[in-house]
Amino acid sequence: MTTLNPHATALGDGEVTPVALRFEFETSFREQYIASLTVLSRLPLQIASAAIFPLAGILLIFLSFVTDTFSFFNALIIGLSFGFTPAITALNVWLYRRRNKTAVGQFVYEFDAYGVRISGGTFDLKLKWEAIYKVRETEKFFLFFLSSRMAQFLPKRCIAGNERLSQLRQFVSSKSSKQG
Repeated sequence: MTTLNPHATALGDGEVTPVALRFEFETSFREQYIASLTVLSRLPLQIASAAIFPLAGILLIFLSFVTDTFSFFNALIIGLSFGFTPAITALNVWLYRRRNKTAVGQFVYEFDAYGVRISGGTFDLKLKWEAIYKVRETEKFFLFFLSSRMAQFLPKRCIAGNERLSQLRQFVSSKSSKQG
């Protein structure tokens, strides 16, 4: 059974529904970066495109040793080929956090029978359960996919105790059509 919080969510018709679960947190660059890499790792096309650069690095290593032409320039290109995807992801997260006021500050996730409300200092987003494409649980996050390529994340570190974690799992699995 889910414990109800004293908070409530106002619906569009003026009706108020009790919030079943509520979580508050602030996210760091590192956490947002890891969440971004986690979402990317769940997308087959992204995995394939991200593998191109390391494969090119491996090919360059092989060709350098076969032709006995390994140089500092080759080592630099090999290093760049292995670090390209993580570096571009870090740059994107940094720019996103710098340019987008909704990406920093306090976040509040509220779950109720109708959906998920995600709010912060500059935004308030209400999603019905039908709008959530799928939910995935990882070691560090709950990922709420809004499409096959875009997700909101809830860090598990903000969930106090195993009982609250179990409540969230049960609640999400009872409401979401694609749980995994």
